[in-house]
Amino acid sequence: MPSFRFLAATVLALTLISTAPSLAADSPSTLYKKNKVTLLLGTNAGGGSDLGGRIIAKHWPEIAGSDMIVKNMPGGGGIVAVNYLVNSCRPDGLTMHMMMFGSSYQLPYLTKNRAAKYDASRLHYVLGAYQEPWVLVASGKFSSLDDVARAGNLTYGIMNPLEGNNFAMLPVLEALQLKAKVVTGYKSQQEALLAVAKGEVDITMGPLSQVMREVDHGVLQKPFLLMERERSPFIPDVPTFFEAVHVTPEIDVLYEQCRPLCVAVRMMAVPEDTPDEIVAFLRDAFTRMAESESFEADARKAFLLGGNCLTGQELQDFIRTAFNVDFSSIMEKLNKYSQ
Repeated sequence: MPSFRFLAATVLALTLISTAPSLAADSPSTLYKKNKVTLLLGTNAGGGSDLGGRIIAKHWPEIAGSDMIVKNMPGGGGIVAVNYLVNSCRPDGLTMHMMMFGSSYQLPYLTKNRAAKYDASRLHYVLGAYQEPWVLVASGKFSSLDDVARAGNLTYGIMNPLEGNNFAMLPVLEALQLKAKVVTGYKSQQEALLAVAKGEVDITMGPLSQVMREVDHGVLQKPFLLMERERSPFIPDVPTFFEAVHVTPEIDVLYEQCRPLCVAVRMMAVPEDTPDEIVAFLRDAFTRMAESESFEADARKAFLLGGNCLTGQELQDFIRTAFNVDFSSIMEKLNKYSQ
């Protein structure tokens, strides 16, 4: 005869099932019209990812018909929030996470970070937003890239060795054969930029929008190069990496190897068990948002390049490449600059 404890547990389970929202019966369109969505941000309020997330939340009702609630959950470069998404939330598409791709998803996977209780390569990525190219900035004692190349015993400042700007810096260090040593420990990109402005370190890489704000305020001088193959219309007089230095075939290969590690993009993801029809709906919805003039207008107020989104096949191609880089050989090259 079943015990009282077994019967009580059964009744409780049936009660929870009967009172839970009936999501499976709804089409994705109906699901999102009927239910609010939670966007987890793996960062404190006030930063770039927070600002970008709130712009998306503002425009979500236009494409889905319901509200998006933003919840900040900082810690571990986004790992705390993704752990919560994967292990504590139903994979129903009603909870998503957005944070810088490298710190939250890619690097925990490549480094086999035990703090990450998820396989980032198996998540569903539905939007990449606010892409930023990297630019090389130098302290005031340098007037040109040639000055940097001629200098000995350079220092460059970063937050930690696994930050995107460190991977962006590697092709420059190798192409110019710079004698440089990395200085880590800065709490933010902004802090590293200010260290260059003060002359505490010689050079760093920074996101274009953030650097140009400091240039406009007279804090930094204009960047010496842009880590892209083509010039940016926002800084048309700043040469690309390929124009500013002699790029051998070997350096070109290194550039392509590092590129998936240093793309500064804020990535939106849902758990791997999210139904395919919901994933497809989200990808389509965010594509429509990215093409919206009202979204782009708000994005340009916050980011120099606006939304600059990864969607559709371009997004999927990026994800496929990002989790298949030769990480060990890149780290081997970088390690000589930390000795």
